[in-house]
Amino acid sequence: GSGSGSGSGSGSGSGSGGEVVCGEAHCEGMVDRWECAYCEIDQAYVHGAGTYLRTLLGVGWGLLGLKMFLEWSIRRTRSTFLIKHAKVEDEMALLRIVRDMHTAERSSLDEASRVSSTDHRDVLDLMRKSVQQKDFERHDANNDGLLDADEFRNMQLRQRSNAAAEQAMIIDNKHLTFNMFDEARHKQQRRKKSQEVREVQERLSRGVWIGGRPDFFLGLLGVARMVDAFYVSLVLLNGCSTANLVLGPSSWSLILALCMPTLISMQFSTLIVRDFALMYAICRAPPELLMRVEVHSRIMLRSYEELRVQFHKLFVNAHPTTEDVLEACYLAFASADVDASSQLSHEEFAALVSTLTGEQSSPQMLRRLLRMIDTDQSGAVTIAEFLRFAAPLGEELAEIDVDIDALEVCIGAHVHYA
Repeated sequence: GSGSGSGSGSGSGSGSGGEVVCGEAHCEGMVDRWECAYCEIDQAYVHGAGTYLRTLLGVGWGLLGLKMFLEWSIRRTRSTFLIKHAKVEDEMALLRIVRDMHTAERSSLDEASRVSSTDHRDVLDLMRKSVQQKDFERHDANNDGLLDADEFRNMQLRQRSNAAAEQAMIIDNKHLTFNMFDEARHKQQRRKKSQEVREVQERLSRGVWIGGRPDFFLGLLGVARMVDAFYVSLVLLNGCSTANLVLGPSSWSLILALCMPTLISMQFSTLIVRDFALMYAICRAPPELLMRVEVHSRIMLRSYEELRVQFHKLFVNAHPTTEDVLEACYLAFASADVDASSQLSHEEFAALVSTLTGEQSSPQMLRRLLRMIDTDQSGAVTIAEFLRFAAPLGEELAEIDVDIDALEVCIGAHVHYA
């Protein structure tokens, strides 16, 4: 009995082979931890954990490589698409082209709606001189065929109130007429238009995507997302704890190697979604959505000038004795600019419209006006935006785009002296 015990002890102490001594105290260096930290019965688990952690490392860095390949492929595909169809090399050049098209479109719209100053003053004179016979008889209280000052003032106030209410109703309800008209006009053409949109999408995809469709990239993205989800759960729930259990304090480098590809993959996932969105929106957008955007854009372009005319009539009705409508626009802007910031917030603009119409404006009408006036959607209406929409497009406004600082100085002076 003693001989067997002595042999076993000497074998374990010399480390020449035999059973592994239990206990962490026998490990003189951390490099021996895989062999001597656990008893012999636990060595299978320890070696299995090593294989498991090495597998996690390989999967994590392989997944990162797949994400990098997807990002490179999408960028290359996007560059090929831009060069082939838009004749540009990057999105900034495409954005400049779109902005130039938008500017030219708005310029042509303004040019088509431009009227001479003489014609505009003639219209104002006719509006000021037009007095209906029944209105005259209604306000001629003593039936003497003449209107005294009070009777004339009452008639003028009534006409202004009725005209303002009528124009406000037109602005508020015009979108219903346009929507119903366009719906009836394009109802029979939607199916044909939808097919044309699909043909255009297929033509754009041909020669750009693998197989002419982005389904291959969508499949790879789905696989990457699924593997990414499993990998993150395994690393966070099991991998880090296993590494810490086996290696103890020295496990930080292995945990960092496990978590690093996950963190980098998250960043690449964001880039993939951002870069793939443009291509997917062009080649796989629903045709119904594209047609709805097209119809809405056509409605907006056609109704812009008509809405501007209705809004301008509100100014004429609110200032019937003002010779210079441009000056009336200055004064109205200055009086509405409560905080003297040379721009109107949406609340200040709503108060201005309510003053012109004589009643509380509906949110729908305000959204419609602000969508036309606040062209940069900055949340405030500048003096230049206000004058482009409210003032007549005659020769007196030719320098609005050039001398914008002078206009803001004039408005500041109006606010100061008010």
